Amino acid sequence: MIAGSSANEANWKQFRERNPELSRDEFHRQVTAFARDRDLMVEYDPAVKAQGAILRDVLGNYAEIAANPGLIDGRTLRPVRGFEGMTRNDHYVPRIFDLGAIQEHLTRFGHRTLSGLIARGIREVNEEITEELADKFAYNYVRKLHSLSAGELQQMSRAFSGEDLDALKANLLQDTDLSEVDIDALVGHMKPGKKDGAGKHGKRRAFYDENFGLMLPFSNGQPGSQFVRISDLFVNDADTLIRSYSRQMSGRIAMARMEIKNPKWKPGDAADEYFVKGITSDGEWQTLMSRVTDVGDQKGVQGATLKDIKRLNWVYNTIVGKPTWDEGSEWSQLLRMTRDYNFIRVMGQVGFAQLSETMNTVSQLGLKASLTNVPSFRAMWRNAKTGKLDDALAQEWEDITGVGADWVRHATHRREDLFDNPLDTWNNPVMKGIDDALHKGKRTVSAMSGMAPVNTALQRWTGRAIMNKFALLAHGKTKMNPRRLEALNLDEARADAIYKSIREHATFENGRLKALNLAKWADRDAAANFEFASFRLSRSIIQENDIGQMAMWMSAPLARTFLQFRSFVLAAYTKQTLQGLNFRDTATATAFLTTTFAASMSYMARTYLNSIGRSDREEYLDKRLSLGSLAAAGVQNSSWATIMPMAVDTFLASPITGKPVFDARSTALGSDAFLGNPSADLLQSSLEGLGVAGKVAHGGGFSQSDARTLARILPFQNLNGVSQLLSAFIHPLPEWSRDPRR
Repeated sequence: MIAGSSANEANWKQFRERNPELSRDEFHRQVTAFARDRDLMVEYDPAVKAQGAILRDVLGNYAEIAANPGLIDGRTLRPVRGFEGMTRNDHYVPRIFDLGAIQEHLTRFGHRTLSGLIARGIREVNEEITEELADKFAYNYVRKLHSLSAGELQQMSRAFSGEDLDALKANLLQDTDLSEVDIDALVGHMKPGKKDGAGKHGKRRAFYDENFGLMLPFSNGQPGSQFVRISDLFVNDADTLIRSYSRQMSGRIAMARMEIKNPKWKPGDAADEYFVKGITSDGEWQTLMSRVTDVGDQKGVQGATLKDIKRLNWVYNTIVGKPTWDEGSEWSQLLRMTRDYNFIRVMGQVGFAQLSETMNTVSQLGLKASLTNVPSFRAMWRNAKTGKLDDALAQEWEDITGVGADWVRHATHRREDLFDNPLDTWNNPVMKGIDDALHKGKRTVSAMSGMAPVNTALQRWTGRAIMNKFALLAHGKTKMNPRRLEALNLDEARADAIYKSIREHATFENGRLKALNLAKWADRDAAANFEFASFRLSRSIIQENDIGQMAMWMSAPLARTFLQFRSFVLAAYTKQTLQGLNFRDTATATAFLTTTFAASMSYMARTYLNSIGRSDREEYLDKRLSLGSLAAAGVQNSSWATIMPMAVDTFLASPITGKPVFDARSTALGSDAFLGNPSADLLQSSLEGLGVAGKVAHGGGFSQSDARTLARILPFQNLNGVSQLLSAFIHPLPEWSRDPRR
């Protein structure tokens, strides 16, 4: 799937050249339409057909692996529920309902009209179903769809598309007017039976004709009508669709492959060799949790067991893509919009903070590995224009890890939570417009602050360096701390197998690694171990937070708001500080020293840029660039200090002296754990802004301090260029003014 991401970019660019008036969203909609289309007479753009072929291949691979999760490593395992006997179907595209489309169509046409469309679509392929039953079923079906969140619609997509009829029945028995007899009467027509010549795993009949459409009259007082197909209610953006489907299916397949072996088992024992041998459905998971409850009851630890089950359910839901929190409530959406606004407001200079991570790459992988095969600017510019990586090494890195490709390849207009679940959108058009603007603003700040381009460049460069490092290790030209290899799940035997495969299959030119040729490795276990180790190492050197790295409570909407911009620091405590102290080697010491120095230098550059336009520039630079300030900034923004500056300022410096020791965050927020939160800062700045307004209303003057207080609330105020422009506007004002109320 990852391999198709660069092809997606290239195909889109070709499509745009031939169709400059059409958007990228339209390109992705046409790709989905092509993949679904069985009519060979319909013509599509060559780029659409090329990308559609990739989509079909990815979906076909998922079908085969879900039917036998052991296919990955040559075993036979139980299939994921609903995929029994499944084979490739070149025209199958997942039917995931789009909550926004459902809400829009209900508003435009009304509930009865839309359910009538569904009823006709059902009878189109199930003529023996009575009109009365189809109407009753469709009405409750649409009502149920409308009651679900976007995440629930994704999670239950197989049920509501008719691919898992048992799950559909279980859902429709709750909060609908349908009886079990009604549901059985309709569902029974769709299950394969002997009269169809079907065996146990026979092909089900279609739930409805998804391409069926009618002219529907508007119901909101607007005259006229519009042609609507059932498929218009689905997610039809190919990129979004495959992301959502992959998020769900990869988790389901991983759970089906999960095995927990009985450590005390011996051949001949009556007990099972495995406590768990794959979880293929939610029902099997609930059965396992019931067994855990029974064990807890027997041992008299019911309270602890309930807590463990709550955490286990959260882990399971996270893996299979089931939403845990009510992200669709107005409160949760307001918190999300607050976080988005904070991002736009203060994250305009965060690219500076990432520059120090270059020293992590050099320190941990070595100069030779880091500086060999560094891509030229000309090559990067060419690849950006074509959307293709013509460098085999770079392409291999993206294919096996996807690291360094997320921002470039997978921009989406859809809202997603931390675990890639889709989020609900506002029904109110004004709030939806504001939400859309915030979403676009975040992407703008990500680009213009340098955060996205710097991070992408660092990740791709580090990927090359990791490959070079293993190539050097394979030829005995460098060494690596065995404890570091063990942390990558590589013991001596696994590492040697990787080195052997590199020596046998990698391509070199004048001693420089050109390609690992992973696809040609005969030892597939070695290839899998290398991919896993590379992925883990890259996310440690250029830090990326992992899903399982945070406590359960930290994923709640309110907790995410409180911990905004802090979760990265908390994760770094384990990935950088504790891991470095555990290794205690030269690479750790070098990384600690060099990242501190680089952080000081980037802080110096950032401070100098921020001084442009200020009337007190010399005084500002003297204070911010003193030796003490540079040292504190180096420590605070280094890779290893993590939570230490926050702890010092929260519990020692601020309570005792009233002044922080560490005051060099790129967001210009304080280090204090509470007041350094961006939402608390926004509230405090807003209250101070009201104070400024009151002072001016009572005849007081307007000073530079007042202007900076008001500017602190504005979006993009911390973005390079905007920050200097604001300083230039503020420059002519008096430095202070009297408040007549005091």
